[in-house]
Amino acid sequence: MLARADIESSDSLLAEGRELLARERRMLAAGALGDAEALARDKTAFLARLESAWPGLERVAALREGLTGLIEDARRNERLLHAVRDGFAAARRRIEALEATRAGAVAYARDGSRITSPADACGRTKCA
Repeated sequence: MLARADIESSDSLLAEGRELLARERRMLAAGALGDAEALARDKTAFLARLESAWPGLERVAALREGLTGLIEDARRNERLLHAVRDGFAAARRRIEALEATRAGAVAYARDGSRITSPADACGRTKCA
């Protein structure tokens, strides 16, 4: 049987884990990625405390419900991280496409004549 102090310590650790994941979620939703390094350090320290608090498998059974919630929160953040990654990749591709257009797009009318674009005034290189 778990002692009351063990349960309170476990509850405290789970609350800390939930708060770290909530902090990460707020950071991702706000696009405030400047705090990502500090958050990563805090999460690493939390994991070390969590691992050191584990005296045996009995505690795992007692904390299953709390851990399930923690895992669900982590998975939700993982989906946000993937969305951020995919958004950055899409933005990068769009910027590259726009830069390629600035270098001078070539288009032709039905009669085969070349359609000029504003980039033509700059020649074959990018406009300043």
